[in-house]
Amino acid sequence: MNNSDFKFKRYGKTVKSNVRWGYNLDQLKKVVIAILITTIGTASFLLYKEKQENSERLIYAKSEKRVENNQHANSEAENELKALQGILSSIQKQQRQPSQDVYVWNENGKTKASNANYPVGNSNVRKIESVASPSMETKFVKQGNSILLPVIVGHNGKAIQVNMLLDTGCSITMLDAEISNALNVQQEGIIESVIANGEKMISKKGTVDYFQVGPFRDSNFMVNTTQIMGNNKTQHGLLGMNFLEKHPFTIDHQRQFIRWL
Repeated sequence: MNNSDFKFKRYGKTVKSNVRWGYNLDQLKKVVIAILITTIGTASFLLYKEKQENSERLIYAKSEKRVENNQHANSEAENELKALQGILSSIQKQQRQPSQDVYVWNENGKTKASNANYPVGNSNVRKIESVASPSMETKFVKQGNSILLPVIVGHNGKAIQVNMLLDTGCSITMLDAEISNALNVQQEGIIESVIANGEKMISKKGTVDYFQVGPFRDSNFMVNTTQIMGNNKTQHGLLGMNFLEKHPFTIDHQRQFIRWL
């Protein structure tokens, strides 16, 4: 065998050749590198997808928690509203106490009022009837195009029911001087008011302990007092916007009821 001959196995047989056989590792390197790149790329993509899914799950969990918190807050708000409505209902029930008839008369030039002791048989005595316990509807008396509402005015431990003309053009409630004197309302000054027909009226300003119409009872209520002409009075003042604007209502003309909102 020539010194330049090389032995090697080929297909299970020993073959001689003077050419030295070797392996071409360049192609193998390329394959290995390609496999590594593919593996790393796949792993990176899988890690990215997992991170994205975890992030989406976290966002979804936070969203679910936020919805749950909102539902809980809404539930608490509803419970608080129901509690407030219960308190309001309780207050209104406490205020819905039937009033008594009040008698007004003139004695030695002074107006007096009482719901018990009055001079029986005196022709000057006028009875002012009470109203029933208030509700969210108040019966009114229609006089032409005017609406008369029953009102309870309370002051100095006395309560008198009067009929007042509903007047959205009157800024401050006007009270008959006779009723004001009967309740001994202290005058706080003189004021000039404009009523619905544009007429100017001079009156005295005062504050009563409470002023009740239907289910609503306003404490320390401002009134202007003036003399309403006539002996047989069908109304004792003007129910103005300082009460009406705080208590919205609708008018049922057919049934003759004020429905408070």
